[in-house]
Amino acid sequence: MVAFVPTMKSLIPTRSRQAFRKQRTLLLKKKIDFSKVKVEPLFEEYVDFETFSKSDFRAVKVNECVAVPKSKKLLQFTLDDGTGTDRTILSGIHAYYEPEELVGKDAYRYHKSSTESYDGH
Repeated sequence: MVAFVPTMKSLIPTRSRQAFRKQRTLLLKKKIDFSKVKVEPLFEEYVDFETFSKSDFRAVKVNECVAVPKSKKLLQFTLDDGTGTDRTILSGIHAYYEPEELVGKDAYRYHKSSTESYDGH
């Protein structure tokens, strides 16, 4: 049995491809100095890459998910992160997901060492 795979001719002429590759190679060799880059005010509160790379994200499985009474936005999750202890967290995603949809799903969570209490939970 022979399988035929459809192919397409390139829309970019050969000369243009060669020029593109040459310019790309030159750009990749060039070192870019980011020290003078100013962050736009809209993004000043975002985390920089160095801080992000030190963050602790953990893979979890959603064991239980229920809507929080007296709240239109919050869902309460019981998560299994593989440590043997179930974790309970809150997330404001009820506008986008129903609790039943999320039970049994794999997800990730940002782990921080301090614990905070929200609305008695």
